[in-house]
Amino acid sequence: MPNTTARYTGLAGAPDCDTFLELTDDAIPVGEWVSKVSYSSCGAVATFSGTTRDNFEGKGVVELFYEAYDEMALKEMKKIADSVREKWEDVKGIVVVHRKGLVPVCEASVVIVVSSPHRVASMAAVRFIIDTLKTTVPIWKKEIYDAGIPSWKQNVEFLNSNVVKGSTQAEAALSQRRWSFGLLCAGLFGAVLLKQQ
Repeated sequence: MPNTTARYTGLAGAPDCDTFLELTDDAIPVGEWVSKVSYSSCGAVATFSGTTRDNFEGKGVVELFYEAYDEMALKEMKKIADSVREKWEDVKGIVVVHRKGLVPVCEASVVIVVSSPHRVASMAAVRFIIDTLKTTVPIWKKEIYDAGIPSWKQNVEFLNSNVVKGSTQAEAALSQRRWSFGLLCAGLFGAVLLKQQ
């Protein structure tokens, strides 16, 4: 299955203003993405690389498995990039790349790169992008352990941002059950896809 890639010009007619958004099944070449938005007009290139760690709550993690609703994920990623350009007008380059499929320990599942003339904008934008991505982009994660049953993980940031503040415990529990059902459906869909390959 090919990578799902989108490339946008950040500002019409403006030099050195590109936005690269990608969902990929391949390892993410961080250095290549950094070089794509390292412009001579920029004195700062901030990066974030989220990697698979080998543990979660005392369990050994072997790898992660990601699924995404590609079309919607890219639309949400584009919204995030547009918000960055509204909040920090001097941001030049934006890269948001997220892995799908299996991601072994120590490999990056998400890479964000932002360039700007000065560090404040690029560093703030990177933080905004990862925080917003975790709350709005439809990407699901399954942890595969060295022992025991793999587990689809609820994204705490997504749950916290999508449960109405002031809701009762019963409403919050219902929301979590709906989210768990969504993960179950995504897992079943993924199993069907893997079986077909």
